[in-house]
Amino acid sequence: MCEAVAPNHFEVDDEAEVTLLVEEVTEKDRALIEEAVRACPALALRLEEA
Repeated sequence: MCEAVAPNHFEVDDEAEVTLLVEEVTEKDRALIEEAVRACPALALRLEEA
């Protein structure tokens, strides 16, 4: 689901492994990434403040 919500930020391979394509989230993309994190059915993603 994260790839469907934010395809420029996440890539999921055939084994369902997620690759993070962008490590730092800009304020412009924050809402989109928050939505992708909430959409993760495995609850495998989280946002951390730097």
